[in-house]
Amino acid sequence: MVRVIAGLGLGACLLLLPAFSAAQVYTCTDKNGKFIIADRLLKECANRPVKELDKRGMPVRDIAAPMSEAERKQQEIEDNKRSQMQAKEEDRQRQDQALMARYKSEQEIDMARKKEIAQIEQRIAESDAATLQAEKQLHAAQNETGQFKQGNVPDTLQKRIKDAQFLIDEQKKLATANRREKAQINARYAETLQKFRDITSENAK
Repeated sequence: MVRVIAGLGLGACLLLLPAFSAAQVYTCTDKNGKFIIADRLLKECANRPVKELDKRGMPVRDIAAPMSEAERKQQEIEDNKRSQMQAKEEDRQRQDQALMARYKSEQEIDMARKKEIAQIEQRIAESDAATLQAEKQLHAAQNETGQFKQGNVPDTLQKRIKDAQFLIDEQKKLATANRREKAQINARYAETLQKFRDITSENAK
């Protein structure tokens, strides 16, 4: 049974429900403003919000109108944002769990930092020592050039000078890179320590 009603409020329309024998009744307002009561979903309600009522007129559920193409795209964007935020949060939680599993105290974090720093400082010291040795070789070779007239320096001596200068340049680059890495290690462990403190403080609440 279908009733199409215009100009009546919902309360008045519900007085008609006893005429329906179906267990559920569907109501909607069509595009022309007509209120429709039916024992099944009608095409007039296809793109409209629908209320499902029981025989007593009590709401069972609301059936939302289908989204437009623009609404669907916006919904996809919002869903993607929520998924990305959820994935980011889950990743953060995994990182926090890994951190707490790796370190049991602030002292362990500091010990790990000192161990890595010691290795870097050893490499820096080796580069500095190699640079100093190459500089000595360069100065010695340059001093030998004084024995020869300009333009008559032997190729072997010129090669020694060139090789020594190349070694100096490379070792200085290496030392600079290691010093940069040292700073990054200290920054990383400072961040780890702060995160450890934050997690410990949160767990203590």
